[in-house]
Amino acid sequence: MKKTLCTFICLLLAVLLIFSGCSYSGSDSSITADDSNYEEYLDAYPVTEAEAADTPMQDDSFEEDEENLFEGCIEYYEAQNHVGEYVTVYGNVNSTYFAASSNGAPTFINIGAPYGDSTRCTAVIFDDDRAKFGSPEDTYRGKTIKVTGTVQIYSGAAQIIVRDPSQIEIVD
Repeated sequence: MKKTLCTFICLLLAVLLIFSGCSYSGSDSSITADDSNYEEYLDAYPVTEAEAADTPMQDDSFEEDEENLFEGCIEYYEAQNHVGEYVTVYGNVNSTYFAASSNGAPTFINIGAPYGDSTRCTAVIFDDDRAKFGSPEDTYRGKTIKVTGTVQIYSGAAQIIVRDPSQIEIVD
């Protein structure tokens, strides 16, 4: 359920950015104004009461599996309350960036919120460890992940330095 809510919020933010005339270049996005006409879709394909009655009940076992999947983890926005602690943080990867010309050539994987939003938690992979990950900015972009490590604060946001691929698990 949390994953569904996060996905909904991300889509809602994308739609708001599109219709407000803003742009965000933190990651590739395939959402356009033409793709986000959900209201028109609902009007064009209404669900009748008979169809709704024929719809099978939701299988709650998925929610139980999802809860178990994130058991013992904290959500990305809680990371800033766990500085110095070794934790597992989860959330949707909002954006990624490989700063090849910066000192240490870090790769930034922003979880839950984009760069600039202090609620995000950023997984940072430095150049010395990058070869172990392949192309992490592509591998993790748009995925739901769990990141394990010690939480630090850098420029007002939580971050975890990742040195080994075993510290990041792709959930979806």
